Amino acid sequence: MGEASSLRAATLDDAELLLAWRNDDATRRSSRSQEPLEYDAHLAWLSDAIRDPRRLLRVVVADGSPVASVRFDLLPDRDDSAEVSIVVAPAARGQGYGGVALAAGHLLVGETWPAVREVLAVVHQGNEPSRRLFEQAGYVLLAGPDEDGWLSCLRSLSAADV
Repeated sequence: MGEASSLRAATLDDAELLLAWRNDDATRRSSRSQEPLEYDAHLAWLSDAIRDPRRLLRVVVADGSPVASVRFDLLPDRDDSAEVSIVVAPAARGQGYGGVALAAGHLLVGETWPAVREVLAVVHQGNEPSRRLFEQAGYVLLAGPDEDGWLSCLRSLSAADV
């Protein structure tokens, strides 16, 4: 893993890169929605995501290059819980950037939304790397697998995350 890793806000300039990561075959297999996305629909989603005060969308940059994205969404009708989603660039997989995204994202959530006390991750039971990542980060199985194989995992945020 590169020595210098940081989070930066996603911008519309990231649209093509984020779409390529999202439409990667392995990413789609691990996503709730597995159909490829079209550019125009993705651009509209990204534009909305960037402006949405209930969503944090960041790009992980290592050694000057984007390597992953992390997104936190406040749960509907709740200000004390958020759901996390991570996408690692295909060329950067297996290098620890998912953990970097998650740890930095927890700090960001604590700083941005101090009322958030727990973070939910929904992972497919067949996605072993993601299952390990969340387990190592202190997430515990809450429910599942459901009929489609999805597991819900929860992590409480602490003072160390702020």
